[in-house]
Parts: sequence; structure tokens; C-alpha cells
Amino acid sequence: MTIKQAIDDVANRSVSFREAEVFLAHVLSCDRTFLHAHPETELTEAQAAAYETCLQQREANEPVAYITGVKEFYGRPFKCDARALIPRPETEALIDSAIAFLKDKPEASILELGTGCGNIAITLAKELPEVQIIATDVSSEALELAQENAAALAATVTFLTADLFDNPAISGPYDLIIANLPYVPDRWRMDPQAQPEVVFKEPAIALFGGEDGLDIYRRFFAEVPHFLTPTGHLLIEFNEDQGQAIADLAQKAFPDRQVKVTQDYAGLDRCLEVGSKE
Repeated sequence: MTIKQAIDDVANRSVSFREAEVFLAHVLSCDRTFLHAHPETELTEAQAAAYETCLQQREANEPVAYITGVKEFYGRPFKCDARALIPRPETEALIDSAIAFLKDKPEASILELGTGCGNIAITLAKELPEVQIIATDVSSEALELAQENAAALAATVTFLTADLFDNPAISGPYDLIIANLPYVPDRWRMDPQAQPEVVFKEPAIALFGGEDGLDIYRRFFAEVPHFLTPTGHLLIEFNEDQGQAIADLAQKAFPDRQVKVTQDYAGLDRCLEVGSKE
């Protein structure tokens, strides 16, 4: 079987050509450019078998990043598996906002809640190596994965197990608090438009936030004012249809601060920023 035949053979399968290319590049340890430049290359029996396994896993709704074991985020490869959510490209908007705030604060203190595989904290540690970062998660399995990513990418981050702020090592106050907490409404589990690879394969503890998706954020906003410096900033991610509800929660928690909703690269409401005291 050649590379071209391997890609063409998915025409009648529930795997896209783009996904087929990703799997082939993974199996052959090459990039997609090589696939297009050398379509006549023959796969070994072992490579063909590994490729077929990838296709079957995808047809069983396994996420692509869990099959390949890696997902790029902000230009870096992050190890991915079922212990944590897969990094999303829209979350890169949080990184840009954080860097813009921290560029003149080289020794700032940062707290990230809900770190998952560690992509946010590790990226900030690499982009701004002098900042001090604590990253937490309620899941010990997710923290194990985050620590593996930090080691692989040579990033200095302190990881703690915590349900929001309940670890005594989280003392604060912090110059920047970032949170990407579960915000998907529970009803999404039954939504026929929902992606099965997300609903049934990624960890529910990192996805669902109650009836309207905001239960955990309500708890978060009840506590977070005690952990932010007067000149500090807060950045959070939420679902595209939750902007007004999140802004209301933030303004109630921080009545004397500016609250701003910003968009991701697709132009959808995605991030909320709470600024310094007026």
C-alpha cells in the first residue's frame, strides 16, 4: 500500500482525508508535506497495520489527539490522553491576553485553576520564564499529565491538587489568575449536535458545569476576590453563549473593576477579563 492508496482508501469510511493524513504522518513519523511530496512511498506491513488501527479507533469516535497522543498548542506539542481535555485553539486567546498584561511585569505571580494537561501554565512559563506560576486541578490524573508535559518542555511550574482555592498552599494574592473551568451545560450530553468524541471520550469532570454550565464559575467568583491583588487581572474562558451571564457574575464579584468580554480568533465571545481597581 502506498501513501496515496492509504489516503484514498478512506473515501468510503467515516474518517476525513485530513484525519487520514494526520494518522499517516503520525505512523510514518513525518509531516504532511512529505505525504504530498512522496505519494508513491510504500508502507511497511507494520506501518499499514498501525495506520489501520488509527482508522478503527477514529471510527469508534476516539479523538484524533488521543490516537496520536499529541496536540499542538501555541506552537508546542503537548502530550494528550484521556486524563485531561485536549487543548483547543480558541484557548490561545487567553495566552495572548495574559502576555499583553504581563509583558512589563517580569516577576508577576500567576495562579491557574483547572490546568488539565498544563497547556496554559506551561506556555506562559515558556513565553515568560521569570514569572512564578502555580497551576491546580481537582484531578490528580490530569496533574500527572501536566507534570509530564512540563518535564518534556522544560517548563518550571508548581502543580497542586485543589478544588478551586481549597489548598492551603494557595495563599495569594496573585497578579494574574487564569481559569478555564468546566462550563458545558449538562444538557449537552443529550444534544444530537454534540460531538461524540467530546461527550463520551474526554473526561466529564473537566467538561460539565451543571444545568447552565456555570455552577463551578459561581463558586469561583464567590472566592476569587480574596486572591487577586488590587492591580491584578483575572482571565477566564467560557462558552460562546455565556458572555452576558459570566460578565454579570464577574461584575457582582468585582463591582469596582472593569469587566470586559473579548472574542477568540473565530470572532466568538470566549474570554472575560477583569482589570485593576478603578
